Amino acid sequence: MDSQNPIVRSLETIREDIDRTDDLLREVLMRRLDLSEEVFRAKEKAGGVIRIYREDRERQILERLGSQVTQERRSGYLAVLRKVLECSRALQYARLCEHHPELLEDIPRERKGTGPENGVRFRLTVQKQAGGLPAVLGIIRDQGMEIRQIVRTGEDGEKETCEVTLAGDSEDTAIQPLLLQLSMECSGFLLYE
Repeated sequence: MDSQNPIVRSLETIREDIDRTDDLLREVLMRRLDLSEEVFRAKEKAGGVIRIYREDRERQILERLGSQVTQERRSGYLAVLRKVLECSRALQYARLCEHHPELLEDIPRERKGTGPENGVRFRLTVQKQAGGLPAVLGIIRDQGMEIRQIVRTGEDGEKETCEVTLAGDSEDTAIQPLLLQLSMECSGFLLYE
C-alpha cells in the first residue's frame, strides 16, 4: 500500500472482516477454555492439593506474550489476556467445586448473624501490586455477581483489606466457585455467616 495514496476499504468491508475475526476469536477462546478444563483434569488425576492459581505461571505467560506486542498496543492486549486467564481460572474453580464440594467446608468462616436476606458477606486482603481490590472486584463482577457494598477496613503499604457484601446466598451453587476462588487466592479470606 502506497503511504501517499492509501487504499481505504469501505466501512462495510472492514466490518465484515471484524465479524470474521470475532468468529475466529470465539473459536480460539473456546479452545483455550477446553484446554483449561484439560489442565484441571490432569491436576486432579495427579492427586494431592489442586492449585488453580499459579501467579508465577501467569506472570510468565503475560511477559512472554506481552513482549511480542508493540508498546502502543501492549496494555490493551495484556488487559484482554488477563481476562482470558481469569475466565480459565473461574472455569477450573467451578470444576473443583463440582468434583470436590468438601473443599467448601474448608473456607474460613465466622458467625456474624448474617443470613441469605443480608447477602453474602466476607472479608479479604489483597496485594496492591497484583491489581489489588479493583482486580478482585472485576473478577466478582465478571462472574455476574451483584456487589451490594464494599467497606475498606485496613491498609498497609502493600496490602488492603475490605469487607464485601454480594447479593445472594453462600449456599447457592452459582456463587460457591467464586467463594472458593477468593478463599484460595486472597489472604485473610473470611466468610461471615
